[in-house]
Amino acid sequence: MGNKIDLAIVTIMKNEAPYVKEWLDYHILVGVHKFYIYDNDSTDNLKEVLAPYIKSGIVEYTFFTGAEQQLPAYNDCFEKHKDDVEWLAVIDADEFIVPVKTKTIQQTLQDYKDYPAVGINWVMYDSNGHINKPRKGGVLNNYTRCRKWFRHEPSAHIKSIIQPSKVIKITNPHYSAYKDDAFAVDENKHIIDKSGKGFAFTDYASVQKLRINHYWSKSYEETLKKIERGNADSWPKRKLEECKQLWDIKYYTYDYNMYKYVIKLHGHFFRETARYVYYKILGLYYDIKKTDLYKLINKSGYFDKKWYQEKYPEMLRSSLDPIYHYLLIGWKKTYSTSPRFDSQKYLDNNPDIKRANMDPLLHFLQHGIREGRQAYPVTPEESQPQQ
Repeated sequence: MGNKIDLAIVTIMKNEAPYVKEWLDYHILVGVHKFYIYDNDSTDNLKEVLAPYIKSGIVEYTFFTGAEQQLPAYNDCFEKHKDDVEWLAVIDADEFIVPVKTKTIQQTLQDYKDYPAVGINWVMYDSNGHINKPRKGGVLNNYTRCRKWFRHEPSAHIKSIIQPSKVIKITNPHYSAYKDDAFAVDENKHIIDKSGKGFAFTDYASVQKLRINHYWSKSYEETLKKIERGNADSWPKRKLEECKQLWDIKYYTYDYNMYKYVIKLHGHFFRETARYVYYKILGLYYDIKKTDLYKLINKSGYFDKKWYQEKYPEMLRSSLDPIYHYLLIGWKKTYSTSPRFDSQKYLDNNPDIKRANMDPLLHFLQHGIREGRQAYPVTPEESQPQQ
């Protein structure tokens, strides 16, 4: 590769001075060697915070003025450095790339050299219940609350790490146009194309090797400021009510995967190590709790995995366990779970459950049996696989 930079990041940011040092130091820790930072009309002391990194050469700083400048900034960087960089991550300042099984991002990327880009799924974090910006600590230790089903989330967004030598142009903040009609892949080397939800999505999230922790909202106070300053890629500004699920996630869990980096970045080794061990134990407890619904369904005799897979062809495209598929997706489509349980008939015969928009099988197992409600079998005709 000659003198190419093995891994760099390009981003455009505005008024990120309070957060950028942690973001830079973290990514340096996991192997990033160059940052191309485009300052989109910041009015805080962003450049002052960046000064030591600019002086050392690890940050190349560009003041980039105007509205809707995200793609122009990315392609300015691409044209200038497409011959200088082996891998270029195209991400935002609220996104942290996490190598799950290796110490550095490059170690994981070694397995994807034959592809023009790797699409990495988001793990979305919310306000963690903070109304105001916390006075102490950084993003990584103050925000640990994320979407509950992030390991299996359907229609999951990606951001990309591209090989510039195999790219024509960055066409979207999430993906690029690639040479030789090639496609990006997810971490499992599945092609990301328009046959699913489009180039910006994978059919299901997979975060076993690489993930992007996305701290879009932070506290409620910071969410308001973020909305007010607008987006780098579009106009008009978002409305607060449209962003509620970003700062106040309804179904959440706690994830402490970043605490090992908090220890290295913020010092207090013994205190933070003890806290990390505590959170790891707590995480194991939550993982056990999350399997309770799975176990309840699996042992009930009302879920037939093989029948469910044969009945619903979309399972052929899913890497999900059939029970997780039902918990995430199937019940919302009133999929039946075995010849013994017809979800639609259960809802039709229990209109109170239908009005409440409840999972029919879970209601039956948790409450319906005790209340004397009936499980309605699937007729032989209805039991045939869907076409």
